Amino acid sequence: MVLCGLLCLACKPRGGVKATSRAAPAPPVLFFGHVVDQDGRPVDGVEVVVRTAELTPNQVMVGAGNVPSDARTFSVYTNDRGDFLVNLPMGQNDLEIQDVRKEDYDWVKDWAWQIPAHRKENTLAFQFPGRFVKCPIYVPDAKNPAILPLQRQGSGRPVAHPSRGGADVDCSGRRVVNGPVIPTIPSAGPGAPRTQEEIEAAIRARGETPRKR
Repeated sequence: MVLCGLLCLACKPRGGVKATSRAAPAPPVLFFGHVVDQDGRPVDGVEVVVRTAELTPNQVMVGAGNVPSDARTFSVYTNDRGDFLVNLPMGQNDLEIQDVRKEDYDWVKDWAWQIPAHRKENTLAFQFPGRFVKCPIYVPDAKNPAILPLQRQGSGRPVAHPSRGGADVDCSGRRVVNGPVIPTIPSAGPGAPRTQEEIEAAIRARGETPRKR
């Protein structure tokens, strides 16, 4: 018995068992948004449909940049203050606002934005840091949420001004804080183009070429 005890003691590592170190989990990627009507008042119960993904290298056209992979589509809803929060799934860093809807309202987008995705008029697409993305990136800010306006159908009031919110940081490190902008070609409200042909004509009138959305 004494021999067995000595053998068992000899098998134990000296200095005790070392704790296994683990890398800290990546912080969640959050997006803060706020929905208002044509008078700037918060709108509750609005469904915001989003598509999230991870941006990964294009395997079909090498060198053509990153493409969304493992895409997921889901909805979040505004609270009684018109606020909503998107918590991107772990590892994902690409966000696209696909729809903002509530009965008797129209979502106000700016048809004028084309490319790049981080233009201040663009309240549809947001790119965060990731495995294959270092810049440019969008930096969310709970105190400066993206503003997504709705227009009550039949209202003759001018549309509210949208905002990307947060800030955009380019590859030189320059940081630009986003604020409300006047939509050039609003998708709703008085005089808004209603058909695809009218939208494309308005974009061409600005000297730009319409692109697929």
